[in-house]
Amino acid sequence: MYQMPTWAVPALNNPANSDSGSWQEFINANQTLQWEREQEAAQTAMDFAQTSAQTAMDFESAEALKARDWSDYMSSTAYQRATKDLQAAGLNPILAANSAASAGQAVSASGKSAAASKAIAPTARDFAAQFKDVSKGLSDIIKLFV
Repeated sequence: MYQMPTWAVPALNNPANSDSGSWQEFINANQTLQWEREQEAAQTAMDFAQTSAQTAMDFESAEALKARDWSDYMSSTAYQRATKDLQAAGLNPILAANSAASAGQAVSASGKSAAASKAIAPTARDFAAQFKDVSKGLSDIIKLFV
């Protein structure tokens, strides 16, 4: 039968580590810690997304207000501007009454919101799964020598 060298896995030769309950407690504690870290990362991502969305909505609202004000101004002064243009050209300003004045087009703002990285939580879950596999392997090895 294969004999594992004592220098390779010193924990196997330590009687304090032979209790499977302590290994299970260690695994559970680390899984709980990993879960808490995932929750913190998820909360941080949600907070960032919410702040980003609110910033984008505030910006778009302000820009839409500017666009409406500009459109209103352009619409309400269309004939006055056309009359001045006709006078400057030396034409009869009454010609402005027969043409439909262009008020321009209303413009709306469009912004983009940032998104949090989706790689945070899966990476933590992957780490937890790998740690669980390694822990189970160590537990199986310990059982061989105890």
